[in-house]
This record gives sequence, structure tokens and C-alpha cells, in this order.
Amino acid sequence: MSATTPAAAPVRPARSHAMVLVSRLSSPALRALAYAAAVCPVHLEAVHVCTGEEVTQELREGWARYDPSRTADAAPPTHVLLGEPPALSR
Repeated sequence: MSATTPAAAPVRPARSHAMVLVSRLSSPALRALAYAAAVCPVHLEAVHVCTGEEVTQELREGWARYDPSRTADAAPPTHVLLGEPPALSR
């Protein structure tokens, strides 16, 4: 590259995938989802690891009321529930 040749522009990925770990559907979680949506990913997922049935049910009910139009003009994030992690043997 010579001194007169401009540097090549950085290459951005053509597709991006965003995942946000959500323990509860709280204000910080909604802000994290809004931030992730702001970077315009092709796919956005909210991931929750089940740690108790009560917490998981509360999250499911909150998710049913969740209005993604409040946070971004993007498609609503996909909600993914992962099963409880197996107990660790000690």
C-alpha cells in the first residue's frame, strides 16, 4: 500500500445475531434488549435459564405482556427457555 492509497474500510458482518440473558423481565433486562435491538441484528433472542418454576412462570407471564414496540422498531426478540441445569455432584 502506498502513501497515497486510502486504507480499506473495515468490513462489517453481513448478518449479526444478538442474545440477551434475562433472569427476570426487569427494567435493566428491557434496557439490555433495547440496546441489543439498536444494533439492528438479523435475529435477537432473550435467553432464560430456568432456576425455579416460580421465577420461570413469572417470566412467562411478563413476556406475554411485553410490548417490544416500546423499546425499538425491530421485530420482537425470540424468547428461549433453557431447562434447569443438572445438579452438580460433589
